[in-house]
Amino acid sequence: MKDSYIIAVDGGGSKCQTRLYKHQHHNFLAEHIGGACNFASNFAQATTNLIQSIEKLLHKANFAELSISQCVVVGGFAGVNLPKVCQQLSNWQHPFKEFLFTTDLHLACYAANQSSTGKAIITGTGSCAIATNDHSEVVFGGYGFQLGDQASGAWLGRQAIEHTLLELDNLATASQVSKQVTRYSQTSDATQLSQQWYLASPKQFAQLSHIIIELTQQQDPTAMVITQTAVSYLARIVMQLNQIQDGPIYLLGGLAEFYKRQLQQQYPVSLSDHQPIDGALVLLQNPKLSLNETNA
Repeated sequence: MKDSYIIAVDGGGSKCQTRLYKHQHHNFLAEHIGGACNFASNFAQATTNLIQSIEKLLHKANFAELSISQCVVVGGFAGVNLPKVCQQLSNWQHPFKEFLFTTDLHLACYAANQSSTGKAIITGTGSCAIATNDHSEVVFGGYGFQLGDQASGAWLGRQAIEHTLLELDNLATASQVSKQVTRYSQTSDATQLSQQWYLASPKQFAQLSHIIIELTQQQDPTAMVITQTAVSYLARIVMQLNQIQDGPIYLLGGLAEFYKRQLQQQYPVSLSDHQPIDGALVLLQNPKLSLNETNA
């Protein structure tokens, strides 16, 4: 791979971040942010967004002579923790020179620890956690906000909608949460609100999380109940991770700073100095960690 161009990818539920490297140098040549890349939510759309993001990355780098078929693509993606989705991506006839992939959680863990072993918690559009070493691996969450991921932005957003619908039915106390949700949604009619959000994506629900975070910081009781559920969930995960193995626990994702402030008085957690996409170079150096059935 020493003569190859390498494209690192962090494909999450809200965006697809790509970076172009020459060989394995740590200084990237260009970066592009594209659309969501959750292979469990919409496989076809995820592959389209991935390819488009890479094409736009190469265009941004002014490498007109370089095609995606000449590039080694290495990344982590949302949704590939599910075996059927992982199998589908392994079987995908990709257009790249080589393609190595893992989950977005593993990618973040590799990045935070700058190693193939360690502990990490992602709190972004989704939420999940991992402890991995040379002998074992334990993963928590990653089931999607419909079934779990109680510290995710999507889950916080869904809780905001649920509370608002209860309030509109006069089954919950009036709150600033519902006021801001109805303002954001431009409707205070329960039927219209439910119709608007019924088929919303994780990314769309996560866009409401800022309402819950900001109101929590303003001591709003309803928002604080929601975030306390999320913080309690994370606290249990932290305790489990510490029982499994020693070492620091790194928080990553868009909600990491908020949760660190909530946890740090009782639980020692750290913010990562690295973005999840940095884990791609660790994966490149350890290709056996790739989830592909047949590694190059």
